[in-house]
Amino acid sequence: MDSLQNSKLIHYFQALKKNELARFAKFLNSPYHNNSENITRLFDYLRRQYPDFETHKLERGKVYKKVFGKQVYDYKTLENHQSRLMVLLQRFMTLEELNVRTQDRELLELKMLHTRGLDRYFEGEVQKFKGHLAKGRLRNAEFHLGQYESSDMLLFHPRIDTTKSKVELHNKMAYSLDAFYLINSLKIRGEQLMAQRDLTVKIDLNFKDEIEKMADNPLFEKEPLLQMYRLNLQLFYTPDYSIYQELKALLLAHLGALTFSDKETLYSYLLAHTGHLGLSQSANWRAYFELYKIGFQENILLSNEKILAPHFLNAVVLAVELKEINWLANFLKSEVPRLAEEDQEKCNCLGKAYHAYAKGDFEACIQVLYQVEAYKRDPYFALRVFPLELRANFELAAKFQGDEFLSIWKRYRNYILDNKEISQQRIAANYNFLTISKKLYKAIYKTIDKEKLQNEIINLEPMIGKAWCLEKL
Repeated sequence: MDSLQNSKLIHYFQALKKNELARFAKFLNSPYHNNSENITRLFDYLRRQYPDFETHKLERGKVYKKVFGKQVYDYKTLENHQSRLMVLLQRFMTLEELNVRTQDRELLELKMLHTRGLDRYFEGEVQKFKGHLAKGRLRNAEFHLGQYESSDMLLFHPRIDTTKSKVELHNKMAYSLDAFYLINSLKIRGEQLMAQRDLTVKIDLNFKDEIEKMADNPLFEKEPLLQMYRLNLQLFYTPDYSIYQELKALLLAHLGALTFSDKETLYSYLLAHTGHLGLSQSANWRAYFELYKIGFQENILLSNEKILAPHFLNAVVLAVELKEINWLANFLKSEVPRLAEEDQEKCNCLGKAYHAYAKGDFEACIQVLYQVEAYKRDPYFALRVFPLELRANFELAAKFQGDEFLSIWKRYRNYILDNKEISQQRIAANYNFLTISKKLYKAIYKTIDKEKLQNEIINLEPMIGKAWCLEKL
């Protein structure tokens, strides 16, 4: 007999948090929502299977027996009760969402007052709603939509009976609708341009010129969020540092008033634009580093309340390149616990190795790297461990304190050439680094044409570790 395990109902159950499951039990026990004991028994049985929902415990015959006792099994009866419980669960989830989405709930309450003719209370609630909209956050697309919808309902209020009053309301509604349209249009076109840049595909940017012309209207100068998305769009066409700084300053000035969605979106755009500004390598590193510090401080770089390993390691590498040694030590102490449990040990070891390298303790760096040897199976970590290990061994060789450089060099080269998971671009960037680092190693023991090698390093693309190679030369 088949099981309920892959049914829509079980998938919905799996989407519930434990505390929501308890609230759903209270919801079902209310006669207003449910007056069927069989529905309650079905829920009680499924609740006991949460969260594993093992297949053998969800066989239809077994579930039927738990709900209906000794009654003869009937597929349609069980299906009918599943459907009814599913409807109640969907209704509960919608109410849970509505409790979180304050603006949507308050708009529904306004519509209720309006449709029931409770005009004497409606106007006061509209003003209260508009006050809630403006409180503590930036005027985003949802704000303008709320302004439009509440004003639209006010049009039919008995007090709004003069032409002047209606004209004023229409003007406010037109502004709100235009601002709502513009913010969303600028956001969508930003996403299109990002896709065009990353995927090198042709994007159809309908009405681009008209949208930009509208956004430049002085009428919208007092809309910071709209201006941020306008500046973001400009950076795709004109990657100018002054525009970048203006966008960054606006974002920092309004971080506390932005929704997390807008904050995360604009921050990711800033990160993406940083590499296209034509800055020197050190200025580029500094710009990225400052953004990463903001991202960690404001919890923008979190996923499910955890720091992602790539963000963590990017910050570590930038700190090393910029010689921010004290910052790095404090960062490792404070942020390692915020990584996902499976990333903590390897990121901590790699972070400590980078920190030892930055302090000039190359032997300690190599000793710590031995602890992450097992993680070299993961190309993401391997392509950070190998270059660091090679650099540390080069520094020891340059001081005639060790000569493991060539053996590390060979293992590194074999790894990138044999690993099928590494892209051709990354293979080329790492191989070029290997080529130059070997020439630098040979230069420890014999005289070379430094000018020729310098030109080779400068012109070689793609290549990782270019600044380090030039420094060692």
